[in-house]
Amino acid sequence: MSDPSIKKIVIVGGGTAGWMTAAPMAQRFAGAGAARPEVVLVESPDIGTIGVGEAT
Repeated sequence: MSDPSIKKIVIVGGGTAGWMTAAPMAQRFAGAGAARPEVVLVESPDIGTIGVGEAT
């Protein structure tokens, strides 16, 4: 993904899957300089984390 037109990547939903997606995405673009897209994770403050595998 080296398309300079990508400005922001939004990951909807936190929890284990959301954070495990956001972390490598942010790391992937860490050295992209000015062309680096912003990685945003959106999660609800009202829904607590139960633990790994909570959705299975």
